[in-house]
Amino acid sequence: LYFTMLNHNKRSITLNTKHAKGKEVLEKLIKECDVLVENFAPGALDRMGFTWERIQELNPKMIMASIKGFGPGPYEDCKVYENVAQCTGGAASTTGFDDGPPMVTGAQIGDSGSGLHLALGIVTALFQRTMTGRGQRVQTAMQDAVLNLCRVMPRDQ
Repeated sequence: LYFTMLNHNKRSITLNTKHAKGKEVLEKLIKECDVLVENFAPGALDRMGFTWERIQELNPKMIMASIKGFGPGPYEDCKVYENVAQCTGGAASTTGFDDGPPMVTGAQIGDSGSGLHLALGIVTALFQRTMTGRGQRVQTAMQDAVLNLCRVMPRDQ
């Protein structure tokens, strides 16, 4: 039910890029589509053979949009999920009880916030493409999205 609720009216396919047929289908999609959105583990697309340079060869107008746990820096290769994003982004420090440990919120602000921030980046990249004719990479870090969405005034702490 949860999957159906979140993905109602969406179209999707499953590709196994470890097989030649899966890679062939993905290459065809890259050649024909405007935006590639991915949230694989860091480096996964490169290991599949779909580096940014390869994607640009297939479609120079492609907007490649990625959600990662962290931006460039010492943690950029770490895999991240909602709870980690909330803790590293500071949201967990705004919930819980005075005499207890920080707690993650029930709201999925890391997942939803990252999607919202990435959508803004995609729209901006599409607009810029109308001016330049070129695609570009857009990346959102879950930590940054949480940090933005959990702003709390110091007086409220």
